[in-house]
Amino acid sequence: MKINGNAIRPGMVIEHQGSLWRAVKTTHTQPGKGGAYLQVELKDIRTGTKLNERFRAAETVERAHLSQTKHQFLFADGDMYTFMNTENYGQISLNKDLIGEDQIAFLQDGMMVKIESHEGDPLGVQLPDTVTLTATEDGPVGDIDCHIHLMSLAGVLGVRAHCVPAATPYIAAPPARVAAWRDAMADDGGLRIGLAWAGRPAHPQDAQRSMDCAHLTPLAAMEGVSLYSLQKDKTTHPIAPELAAALTEDFSRLLENFAETAAIVENLDLVITVDTALAHLAGALGKPVWVLLPFAADWRWMRGRADTPWYPTMRLFRQESAGDWAGVIARLCAEGSTVW
Repeated sequence: MKINGNAIRPGMVIEHQGSLWRAVKTTHTQPGKGGAYLQVELKDIRTGTKLNERFRAAETVERAHLSQTKHQFLFADGDMYTFMNTENYGQISLNKDLIGEDQIAFLQDGMMVKIESHEGDPLGVQLPDTVTLTATEDGPVGDIDCHIHLMSLAGVLGVRAHCVPAATPYIAAPPARVAAWRDAMADDGGLRIGLAWAGRPAHPQDAQRSMDCAHLTPLAAMEGVSLYSLQKDKTTHPIAPELAAALTEDFSRLLENFAETAAIVENLDLVITVDTALAHLAGALGKPVWVLLPFAADWRWMRGRADTPWYPTMRLFRQESAGDWAGVIARLCAEGSTVW
């Protein structure tokens, strides 16, 4: 929509010199030899670059409406907000300090994302009572209200460490298989501990997150424990003879799928594992699990803490220096001696 240059007001977004600008401040001048004009301080909404420009009443500019597109989505990315048109996936990013508190990005029929504040948690989301998400291997589905990358959902929904939805257990093993393993596992009165010392060999960080299982042998010397191997792949990380001799049972050949692994874990008292799928499985089952982490751990474990908001029953044991698995196991055994 075109407007006269002297009609620009603070907060308006206009097209000028091939860019989109937000009017920050306006000053009217008195008529003079060249006539009256409006002095406008502009700020580029993409780059934050400032520009002082004069607009006379006879000039026209195109006023932009960024928050009125029928299918539009807003998400936060660092210090920027990005508006994404879900019809053509066109995007425009705005500096956070350039967006008014009352601007709303409408999605469709009651679905909207509203900017509530510049500070703290900026986004509030209102959705219908029922939202159905569908995914296919062939690409996007039709008749969708909006599109968002899966890893952006936590940010849009305002999930922080203090409010992670971590009620566990949220999965369960097949009851018949849990009962079968209960009957099959001998009850020797010891604390049943499942062990895994390596992840998928093809993982880019496998050399850092996996360990030589010989580091676990101090566990075999502890009284009142029964050790079970839950290590599925031993081709690149074979079991040390001294640890193999201390095992009550090696279940590796029986771990056909996650359901079977979960049924075994349900019959254990504790799982000790490196950062691999078993850690997440045990955490989701609500079982006690101690995770052994390298010095430069995956970002999901955050930094400087021995717990995780994702799994309330999980403990984290971190390397204090790169490659120091011996120190990790020493601290784990010291902890175990007081609680087992």
